[in-house]
Amino acid sequence: MKDLKKMTVKELREYADEKGISLKGVRAKAEVLDRILQEDTSPKSDANENLITNEVTGNAQPDGPSQKPGSLKLSETEQIGSPGADRVYAKKEALATAKTAENVSNDNKVALWSEKNLRWNLVGYLNRGFSFVSKEEADKWLSLRGVREASPEEIKAHYGA
Repeated sequence: MKDLKKMTVKELREYADEKGISLKGVRAKAEVLDRILQEDTSPKSDANENLITNEVTGNAQPDGPSQKPGSLKLSETEQIGSPGADRVYAKKEALATAKTAENVSNDNKVALWSEKNLRWNLVGYLNRGFSFVSKEEADKWLSLRGVREASPEEIKAHYGA
């Protein structure tokens, strides 16, 4: 190792560049010297050097026990994502489409729009927005202010059917 204390700031910066040491935000010679000494003596982390990219599945995962295999993935648009989050969103979408298909296909159901959440003993409840209820329940709900029957066009536009 060279005698760093005798080097100028310019020489120290060149030395840091050669060693791959970041001097961002460091100006004074003492700070540059401290950063170089700190980086030169610290053990190197192999986590970034051992990054494995699985080209078949698009998963990127570092070697080591701290990272679960397959916890990161690349989407078709080259964005890093999480399989857990994808499962949650897929489940929500599946539930929404299942409820929509189930309720719209049933001829005994009526689509209502409610301005707020409502609950009525022995009748049921309506969530703010669209709700699907039986014809008997719809007759009761339509007697309240803020509840109206939703048109099929509104339902198709909202659920993307």
